[in-house]
Amino acid sequence: MILDNTTSLPRTVNSASLSTGSAGTLIAAPAAGKSIILIDLINGHSSTAAILETAASGGAVIANVGGGAAISLNAPIKVAAATGVFVTSATKFTATYMLEG
Repeated sequence: MILDNTTSLPRTVNSASLSTGSAGTLIAAPAAGKSIILIDLINGHSSTAAILETAASGGAVIANVGGGAAISLNAPIKVAAATGVFVTSATKFTATYMLEG
């Protein structure tokens, strides 16, 4: 979900990384009523695309980031409340994010 005009952004920015080169949890699900807002997406693997999903296997696709891509989102992506972010491909990945709610 793209942010709407009623979203107030907090001032604290966090970062999360997977440096093992394997799929896994990038950002654990926050508490009920809180949402993750993705700001920057960086795929550290030169050739493997990173697929971000809302579940470790078979979740809704949040983004597909090509190998070696670094994306500063002009319109940050808001993930559904109490939902984590998972990388489902074997890649090194970093994201900056905020929590809303």
